[in-house]
Amino acid sequence: MNKQLFDQISETLRRAELANQHYRTDSLKWNLDAHKAQHQHLRSLLKEIYEVLLPITIVSMMKAISLPGIPELGLHEVLHPQLKTLQKAYGVTATLYHLQAHKQVWLQQLGKEERPELVHYINEARRYVLQFENLLGDLEEAVIV
Repeated sequence: MNKQLFDQISETLRRAELANQHYRTDSLKWNLDAHKAQHQHLRSLLKEIYEVLLPITIVSMMKAISLPGIPELGLHEVLHPQLKTLQKAYGVTATLYHLQAHKQVWLQQLGKEERPELVHYINEARRYVLQFENLLGDLEEAVIV
């Protein structure tokens, strides 16, 4: 079960990273968009998901499995869009590196005891990634160069 959870977390974050790389690569084209101002809302939502909501969810996952060394990770604070409070966050790319560098620690913590809230956070991250991908598709369709 712990390997399966680890793979789910890794795959979800990899999808987020790939979608963000695609967004960053094509952003040059989108910067030439004649109607850029009309699409600013989509861009804001993409940024919010990748830079705020996913990083907050990552920290929640880490806390749910009692991952050792969280304070040493260099967490940053972001303003939660709905709660309007500062929340601890850790970036997608940094987490992917951490997952690989400390795979055994993650697997050990994931295998300790069943934590239903972890499944909730994994599903929440998946929803954010899917939403990011869908918004990216909407932006691609809306942009006229």
